[in-house]
Amino acid sequence: MPATSSETGMFSGMTSLTLWILVAFFVLSIGSLMASADPIADHFFGENPTCARQTVPVILATDVSTKGEIDDTISLYAYRRLEQLGCIKVIAVVSIFGNSSASTETVHANLLQRLEVLGIDDWTVLAGPNNHVPFTRNKGLSKVDRSRLDRIADVARRHDRVVIVELGPFTISACLIMHGMIDPSRIERIVGVGGREPGESFSTGAGIPFAFRDMNVAEDREAIRYLVRNFPGKLWLVTYRTGIGSRMVRPEIVGSMGVTALDDHARARARRLKLIGYGGLIPLWDTWTTSYFLDGQAKQLGCQKTRVGMRYSPGFKPTDSLHLQFLSGSELKASVVTACHEIQD
Repeated sequence: MPATSSETGMFSGMTSLTLWILVAFFVLSIGSLMASADPIADHFFGENPTCARQTVPVILATDVSTKGEIDDTISLYAYRRLEQLGCIKVIAVVSIFGNSSASTETVHANLLQRLEVLGIDDWTVLAGPNNHVPFTRNKGLSKVDRSRLDRIADVARRHDRVVIVELGPFTISACLIMHGMIDPSRIERIVGVGGREPGESFSTGAGIPFAFRDMNVAEDREAIRYLVRNFPGKLWLVTYRTGIGSRMVRPEIVGSMGVTALDDHARARARRLKLIGYGGLIPLWDTWTTSYFLDGQAKQLGCQKTRVGMRYSPGFKPTDSLHLQFLSGSELKASVVTACHEIQD
């Protein structure tokens, strides 16, 4: 018996519905595949990452470079991914003078360029201060620095439990508190990179003899000294040791992002680091600061309460060597911070 017109219409409707379901399933599957096909996020976040908390307000301070270190660029990318996961909300990203003697103005130009390359166009971008924390803390800020810090403080004061992530020196956190621009109780944590054990270097022992100084600490030692002495409980530090071993990345991982500028930068960085024994791999220490915002990752990094003190290191100029050292027992009357100090082989 031939189908009636009503039966034909019903069959046609069911076919259309089935087709739409299949299309929707295909689109969702492709979206899920694209979301998971992210070697950088996979490397730093692991499988099925979960947020330690939701929508934590974060201020990122970065000394991003377009030619030297690539750490901060990858960190910006990773923090964007954290934001997309719902773990954080970046309320501002701030430029700060860099380890390579780059001025804040130079870093700010680098920051704008890298945000464009990464396709990030909705973050509030601010310039940080030009100057280090002075040895004489009563010394006033320049008009430019005060104006810039006021803008950063204004953003911070709109939120509670702000986390300041210092991907460079700790100048911004120290200045905001030291000069009374923000109530310290509004800052949940100051997350950054720094610290080493006595005699520890970050060389692999191969290639040209070389040992990294404790860069972010040495760049503005008065800033970290102030925080260690007055607000150690707010410091959460990733030491350089966490970023070597199996935690280093191949330049091809960066190249998988499909951005020529970043691919070229990563390859150039890997070639340079190969000379000092890193085997063509890149240690991205700064990016491990993302662990603070992910459930269970702090344990994997070996984060624990640690006694720290400021010390000079033989073999370097004093201005380059004052850094955190990790000591135990009563060896030194030192402040206690949270420090992550686990290495993966």
